[in-house]
Amino acid sequence: MFANALQSTQQRVEVFFLCMLLLVLPLAEAPKNIAWMLFVIAWLWGMRSEPDRLFRWDFWDNVFACFILASAFSAFFASVSDAQWGGFLDVLRYTLVGWMLARSHYKIRTYVLLLQCVVAGTIIALIHGYWNFVFTGKRGVLQLHSVGHVNHSAIYLALSFAVLMAFVFWYVRQPDVVKRFGFWGFMTCCLFYGVSLLEMASRGAILAFAVFWVLVVIAWFRVSFKQAAMASVLSVIIMAGFIIAIPHATAKFLQMGVAGSEGFSHRDRLANVAYEGWRENPVAGVGMGNFRHITLELIALRKEQRGEVFDPERYLGSNHAHSLYMNTLAEKGILGFSALLFLIIVWAGSLWKKRNLLYLSDQRLIVWLSAVGGLVVTFVSGLFNTSLHTEHGILSMVLFGVWVGLFREANQ
Repeated sequence: MFANALQSTQQRVEVFFLCMLLLVLPLAEAPKNIAWMLFVIAWLWGMRSEPDRLFRWDFWDNVFACFILASAFSAFFASVSDAQWGGFLDVLRYTLVGWMLARSHYKIRTYVLLLQCVVAGTIIALIHGYWNFVFTGKRGVLQLHSVGHVNHSAIYLALSFAVLMAFVFWYVRQPDVVKRFGFWGFMTCCLFYGVSLLEMASRGAILAFAVFWVLVVIAWFRVSFKQAAMASVLSVIIMAGFIIAIPHATAKFLQMGVAGSEGFSHRDRLANVAYEGWRENPVAGVGMGNFRHITLELIALRKEQRGEVFDPERYLGSNHAHSLYMNTLAEKGILGFSALLFLIIVWAGSLWKKRNLLYLSDQRLIVWLSAVGGLVVTFVSGLFNTSLHTEHGILSMVLFGVWVGLFREANQ
């Protein structure tokens, strides 16, 4: 299967390392860094036989380049000098993966193979997470080992869940003989993912995946009313069972009804801090990774200098803003924020342009729907968490890069 998916020995080497990266990305720190480096080296080495990888340039290259250059600008002109270059290297690392994928001439089977590795790697990491959570007690909560914090693990899981659902949506469109072969396997994986996502109890990730799933079901009604109706009823039944079985996830959602900012974990106060940090350097921000330097003492000083009243109850110190958008505004300024919005707009626009793929039954549907999941999960969960960095940054850009690679081929 692996060999048949690839066009050349060179591509086999590249995709082997990329598959290794996706398999170990949520699980092991050192192996994922080694796999990333080997993929980049193999890809650059491939320019010998495909020189247009270097010299071909189109609109999509502008998108990736603008995103990287905006981050570099922020690092150069940050108002605080500390961790900004480390933050830039993270942006460079995950953006390069997507950019290289977008510039590669892979077949559709290769893209599907990569997406299969995303799901397989997540399942392995989940099993490891349950081992540490349930059996050994090393972790007090369910986490993906290399991703870390439960909110970030949940975002990664939601992204992978969207990829899994893309395979399910494609699978139910196939002939009945194929449906019978793997139906229960897909259902088992979906239940495993669903229980795990609710166990992590990250409201942002759960809401983001729910938005994606609602969009899929709505579109599904145009493909097959019967299948969509069954999927809707089944989803409601399963969700009700999950709510009863995992009460602490339900309790976190009910907490959102608490008066004041406590129900939203003080995110309004963090947004106020981000805004004050942005006022320090509106164009370039305080620098990636420097949010913690926006202290209440600094805010109070700046308020005094401007003749404004400082109310400490409106602010809360933290290492980040718990929002992709407010964090980007504070750390990368209006330039970095604009680059982020540009990425969202072109990502969404390209998917909308090729929305007819939803009604096909070939493997392009898997790639398209996975990219929809990447877009929705990343930028909806970004309302509540910093959802585009390190591991889930790499996964988001893989989903984007796979889609752009397919989109480019379709428009040539």
